[in-house]
Amino acid sequence: MQAAFRPDQVQVHGRYSDYTRISDEGDSKEHAFHFCPECGSQVFYTEPEEPDLIVVSVGSFADPSFPPPTESGYEWRRHEWLPIPETTERDPVRALWDPVQPLYRAGAYAEAADRGREVLEANDPHPYLLFNLACCESLAGRTADALDHLERAIEMWGGCREMAREDSDFDPIRGEPRFQELMSQDAAQADTRTVTEATLERTEHGLVPKGAGWFVVNAREAPWWHSETFGSSCVFEGDAHFAEVGVNIQVLAPGEPNCMYHGESAQEDFLVLSGECLLLVEGEERPLRQWDFVHCPPWTEHVFVGAGDGPCAILMIGARHEHEELLYPVVEVARKHDAGVAKETSSGREAYAPFPEPTAGPYRDGTLPSLPD
Repeated sequence: MQAAFRPDQVQVHGRYSDYTRISDEGDSKEHAFHFCPECGSQVFYTEPEEPDLIVVSVGSFADPSFPPPTESGYEWRRHEWLPIPETTERDPVRALWDPVQPLYRAGAYAEAADRGREVLEANDPHPYLLFNLACCESLAGRTADALDHLERAIEMWGGCREMAREDSDFDPIRGEPRFQELMSQDAAQADTRTVTEATLERTEHGLVPKGAGWFVVNAREAPWWHSETFGSSCVFEGDAHFAEVGVNIQVLAPGEPNCMYHGESAQEDFLVLSGECLLLVEGEERPLRQWDFVHCPPWTEHVFVGAGDGPCAILMIGARHEHEELLYPVVEVARKHDAGVAKETSSGREAYAPFPEPTAGPYRDGTLPSLPD
């Protein structure tokens, strides 16, 4: 169990030994583990590519009252006898695979593949689901199905290729020419050089891109999320999520916040497309109007609140990385605008627990401003 901190929250004293390796998650990211030179216990680790992150082993704290974990990772390696506390915010995609895990661990690979296919068909495609299903199918002797699903997983996230190269679950199909082609360096290089157009599929909520290619879609034809509390937002992602940058358009009525006042470990940037709003940033209020741009480095505390006499549309862009952290502080200026938590937390689930879930749906006429003819 580990606890992540910002560098300004940690002071390191004394001697330690280092061991550096590349992540086994397929992202080829370097991890530096720091050990006690006397007993060999890991004390903390860092990532050269993430200078704002220091992760400390919770066992290093001689404090039984240390807060319980709030996030869970590497769940596919969890032993069944190890429970996940109710306080833990789980990755919803990984939780979908829970019914399949007992079958996989028992060696019932055909049954696991059947159950995994049901999970995949009942949910949006995701590289994690596709990769795990391919593992089960490979072990079950369903070579063609395993190769099909592995190829789709790699198309959605190239890191699946590196994972498949090392995963023994694919040993039964490792000699297949198609598997070797998927694993080849030429295929990896082609992934970065050639980008095909994604097909737009019409759904009840709007046009959704299928696959990881480039695409063009009008915001009025894309799917939207509508909230009773936090306005409406246009999402452009399909079954292939944007790996590096999140993008959406959010529309706020006067008095509506776009979310709860927070800071996070990733950069975010915003552009007011139309209307007026109030920026609450680092405990201050700043009025904004059309074409105002806002830059928020990591850990800038902020929220937007609709203002004026009509809706405000904001383009929102945020970096994404593996170890995203959030903090929802108690700040009076945010509480004044019904945009702040009553108790500080780092859990999004806790911060948004009092509010109803947003609903998916198509664009609603009049949400975005009309352009002059």
